[in-house]
Amino acid sequence: MIGRFLITLFSLFALLAEPPVGGGCIQKLAPDGTWAEYQVEIKLGGQGLNSSWLIRSVGQFTHNGQACRWIEMQQSSQYPGFKNLTWRCLVPESEFGEGKFPLGKAVKVWQKAEGEEAQSVDSIISKDALFGALMKGPDKALKTEDTAEVVKWQGGSYECQVHSGDSEASLRGQDAIIHHHVYRNADAPFQLGGLLWEVDAAGQTVTIKMTLEKQGTDAKAQYPDLGI
Repeated sequence: MIGRFLITLFSLFALLAEPPVGGGCIQKLAPDGTWAEYQVEIKLGGQGLNSSWLIRSVGQFTHNGQACRWIEMQQSSQYPGFKNLTWRCLVPESEFGEGKFPLGKAVKVWQKAEGEEAQSVDSIISKDALFGALMKGPDKALKTEDTAEVVKWQGGSYECQVHSGDSEASLRGQDAIIHHHVYRNADAPFQLGGLLWEVDAAGQTVTIKMTLEKQGTDAKAQYPDLGI
């Protein structure tokens, strides 16, 4: 009798425990007009540079009968040699959700580098293997960390649950292992408070930390005229 009770109790705990979550770094569909700006620190050995990453939800569109959302991501830095560019993706709203990789299901993707014409590309991953692998998120050794990460931004702070895991990628012919730490909070824009990546490739480790700095609800498309 006691043994059966314990088995039932352990089974209940297993159902109540929140399983580790993989999937893309951006999973939640935020209200149209939402924007979030993240400060990015990139370190390799003793060298480092700072940049910013801005994501915004900038309009709805119906494509082949599917309700879609325009998502723009803007990477920028004052560091010489760093290419400032913007991604513009048309993502079916049905592809957003926990454990999914919405950006990988975009039906249209453009990349616009500063001073250059916009390019229509097959996918983020096909155009930029590293950025695509980072956005895809972890798919193995998934774990929900016991310790939360407090992210302080200009309007307050978020206590974020940390989801970690690994993924593999091929970068310019080199095999790479990416260790992901994704900071999530239900109230943060796109449920994303920040990210920490450690990319091991060719005997070196690049550390990339991204932390929410500002957010708002009045986002406008930077490139609204890119056609279908």
